[in-house]
Amino acid sequence: MLGSVWVLAGGDERGGAAVHLDVYARSVMRQGFDWPLEWHLMGEGWLSERLRQHGLSVHIWPKRLTAAIHGMVQHMRQTAKPMLLHAHGPRANLAAYGLHRRTGVPWVTTLHSDPRLDFLVQGGPGWLKRQLNRVALGTARGVFAVNETFASRFGRRGMVVPNAVWLEGNPGPSGVDRRRLRQRLGVADHTFLVGSVARLDPVKNLPVLIEAIAAVPDRNVHLVIAGDGPERSMLEHLAQDRAPERVHFLGFVDEPAPVYKALDVHALVSRSEGTGLVILEAAYHGIPTIATDIPGMRRLIRDGETGLLVPVGSASAVRDAVLRLQADPDLRHRLVTRFQAEVLPQFQPQALREAYAAGYARFLRSTRA
Repeated sequence: MLGSVWVLAGGDERGGAAVHLDVYARSVMRQGFDWPLEWHLMGEGWLSERLRQHGLSVHIWPKRLTAAIHGMVQHMRQTAKPMLLHAHGPRANLAAYGLHRRTGVPWVTTLHSDPRLDFLVQGGPGWLKRQLNRVALGTARGVFAVNETFASRFGRRGMVVPNAVWLEGNPGPSGVDRRRLRQRLGVADHTFLVGSVARLDPVKNLPVLIEAIAAVPDRNVHLVIAGDGPERSMLEHLAQDRAPERVHFLGFVDEPAPVYKALDVHALVSRSEGTGLVILEAAYHGIPTIATDIPGMRRLIRDGETGLLVPVGSASAVRDAVLRLQADPDLRHRLVTRFQAEVLPQFQPQALREAYAAGYARFLRSTRA
């Protein structure tokens, strides 16, 4: 086998795509991999730090796209061309597209989200970036996607790669973590906490969750949001107006396990998801999820069996689901126990690694055909 696969991403990535890459890297380091990987990141941040923690050598390029492409082209000329570029995220897609045009190296991508909904918060410039990403995706030799719906849009070029989580530490709810978080928030020990671990972005639809909590008459039901993003100021103002002192913002949390362990219910009310990694993480720690009834969630949740599904955008349905779970601790236990037994085993790192190995071989064959 000649050359390597260059994995391209933003070094400051956070959220589902970053966790996916973190799991991929750890799995390759611990279990080995037939394909030599090089990690090329644009900018520094959470992801670059995590990869270094795993003992990986990471190439850092400027965040500015043109400078990053120029630097990587020069690096190829001084060393060797990779056999394949593997992009993660729309910014990396544009970098891979530019490198492909300059060098002819084929490229593939992994879709972690619906590309039609990227950059929504950026208005007009966001629309232009979506169009550029659409053009770039048209030149990719293969498109990995974390659910069947996304993959099906690309016909024979599409291939599902299962998301995965790295599960370690002490699973299950924790009395210590429950007390610590409630003390930090300044609420009573018996406060019923609904939590959401998500970036504060329009696609996550967090105003619906805030409105749902505001509609719960029991003032001992609170919402805690772990994450950061462009909508934070708007969400804080909405929370102060609709549910004063009952919505708590933690900001970005590097290690969310203690947050999960402190919750009573986890909620993810997105308009679109690849595969809700946070649902897997919450379940590992013994917390059931209320999720929107969209394709990326249905892979994980069977309504009333492994969680609760609600219509997209319905604050009243989210409120009713919260009230139902608050009133029935046995139901909470049954939902998460069944999830742990039937769903969680399907999303292990080995399956992710094997899917990428098969996909690299398949897409490289297609470029030579």
